[in-house]
Amino acid sequence: MQFHLQFESDTTQEEGHFTEYKVMLHPGEKIAEAVIGFKKILAEQCGSFKALHSVPHITLASFFLDTEREDLLLKYLDKFTASLTPFRVSINDFGFFDAVSNQGVAFLSIQNKEPIVQLQTNLNVVLKIDVRVQKKHLMRTAVPHITIGRGLNDEKLNKSKELFSDKKFASDFSVDKLVLLKRNDDKLLEVCKEFYFF
Repeated sequence: MQFHLQFESDTTQEEGHFTEYKVMLHPGEKIAEAVIGFKKILAEQCGSFKALHSVPHITLASFFLDTEREDLLLKYLDKFTASLTPFRVSINDFGFFDAVSNQGVAFLSIQNKEPIVQLQTNLNVVLKIDVRVQKKHLMRTAVPHITIGRGLNDEKLNKSKELFSDKKFASDFSVDKLVLLKRNDDKLLEVCKEFYFF
């Protein structure tokens, strides 16, 4: 599957010979199209915001790694996903993280977070122990979600609540792969490899 939108990130610089990587889940085309529609609705009411042009996804891990260790990363992600079995994730309505320092977030809520949290936990063990990603270079999302808009100030967050709080949205999708992204020379995240479960 090819992604036609760019990925955005808070971190845009490389540290020395370290490169930014992300591991994510893609929610399937049906949900992705709905999220893109929600982003457009929010942009029409609020103007531009972070994540407006990013592909809908669930971030599992974000980290910096020496590019010389990329082969090791690919090897261990292959090994990790070979032991996984597909599971379903249910989306249930909208959620919001309040604006602290103008960093409010509007998102789709994950109803059954446990399988994703367990996947994150196991992935972080692989990244820290096998790939040896330093703790200071590894970030994870505390609450799995699909972002509609982020970096929202109080006004934009309140508008997003007006637009979406009373709306209903329910869907589900099968998780059968991890997607590894890598920051390229143009400072955009691009798909490096997809790792299918067996």
